[in-house]
Amino acid sequence: MAMPRSSTTFHLALAALVALSFSTGDACDNVPSMSIDEACDKACSNVSSPQVQLCQSMLHAVGAPPTAEVTVYVVTAAKAAKKSYNSSMAIIDRLLENPLLPDGEKAAYELCKERYETALEYMIGVTNQMSLRAFAYPRQEYVDATVAITACENSLADFPSSQLYAAIAADLNNTFIAYDLGGLIVGK
Repeated sequence: MAMPRSSTTFHLALAALVALSFSTGDACDNVPSMSIDEACDKACSNVSSPQVQLCQSMLHAVGAPPTAEVTVYVVTAAKAAKKSYNSSMAIIDRLLENPLLPDGEKAAYELCKERYETALEYMIGVTNQMSLRAFAYPRQEYVDATVAITACENSLADFPSSQLYAAIAADLNNTFIAYDLGGLIVGK
């Protein structure tokens, strides 16, 4: 059933208002604005220089604004992590299509698929909460997403030549960057 025109107009206007306030610097309480480089430097200050460079590269690659409220970078990083998870799930689906896959390896990939679905749900939660400027639970969701992906990685211990390892490493890096940027708002 189609939404009544006035309801559709209202929802479109509300969405535009939210997007406008989010993108024009209507700042959240106590959330600073800074450049991508500053955000990555502060977020990744306790980790290696390559992590800072990876953070900067990720945000530049997905078209994040050069200077913005940190929340914009947090949401952007969470969206990049979600995209990465979806790519990994596509790899898992392709691997599971192999009828010659040994039972143990098949079970490991099935577990990975479940764990990735869980990680994706957590990162969707982070994205939604940060977009709404609700900062109560994202820290735990970052941790839970990391635990889910690590469980997948651990299930592959008997299959060291799996094509999935490179994707897992990228996903963990993306999750850590999202977590580190989120930490600028919610703490670590």
